[in-house]
Amino acid sequence: MNSSPLNRNIVNRITTLLIKYVAGFQNNYQEELRRILPPSLVDLGILVFENIAGTIVSRTRSDSGSIEYVCRICEKKFCSRKGLYLHMRRIHFEDLSDLYMSELRRLLEEYY
Repeated sequence: MNSSPLNRNIVNRITTLLIKYVAGFQNNYQEELRRILPPSLVDLGILVFENIAGTIVSRTRSDSGSIEYVCRICEKKFCSRKGLYLHMRRIHFEDLSDLYMSELRRLLEEYY
């Protein structure tokens, strides 16, 4: 499959949603993805979203009891959700867009 299953505008909207979700600013991602994605790609698109979201950020509690956020792409640590969000937007937006598209394309080629 050489052509892209989604246009860049849709991928950018999904990437923004992904960053908001992993930073803790968006909870109802499935509902939003159902609005963004074409009906034929909703289930697969949600699966890819959840797989990526589950791997790119980790949260740990420091000795002082505060939560620390770790970007698993570059291992940078943040003490706030806002710091993590800004980092992901500024540094990894294109990486995440490309990752989403490549995973979606890989699964489409493998299973469809």
